[in-house]
Amino acid sequence: ESDDLVEKMGIQRSWNAMEKADLILLLIQAGKDLSSEEEKILQEYGDICVIILNKIDLLKEREKESLLDKYKKLPGVWIPFSIQERIGFEDLEKEIKKRVYQGNEDNAQVTLLSNVRQISALENSLNSLNSAYNTVKGGYPWDIVSIDIRQALKEISLITGDNIEESLLDDIFSRFCIGK
Repeated sequence: ESDDLVEKMGIQRSWNAMEKADLILLLIQAGKDLSSEEEKILQEYGDICVIILNKIDLLKEREKESLLDKYKKLPGVWIPFSIQERIGFEDLEKEIKKRVYQGNEDNAQVTLLSNVRQISALENSLNSLNSAYNTVKGGYPWDIVSIDIRQALKEISLITGDNIEESLLDDIFSRFCIGK
């Protein structure tokens, strides 16, 4: 607990976020005792926790084994981890993928927008489609509407990597007398 109002608000936001979370990544330093907050998180949300036991490389082999035996009895999936020694990266990646794709990574129908450029392209596409909709509602000719739809397709192609062929656009607009 903290006496600082801003810190208290941050802590409360974290607890609120955990209530809605499907997955919690909890970073704990190896060799240190669990804090009361960490124990509470494990008690309440252990089934959705992946605990990253960081700085595992600083412990002697016997300490590691003892610590892992102790922690494996607690809820959650415990992953020994070291940034310095590059330990645990693959295990962490596998566990996250397993949980995100619910064990069916190969057949997952989940699309993740992985960067700001893709998110921006999707937002731009949506804006172009909204503009096309408003243009149709405004009674403008279809060749004017097609400008916004072409822009939306262009933005989507930035995400998918597909080239939108002119023939596809011609097919989409073939039932309208565009440009005549």
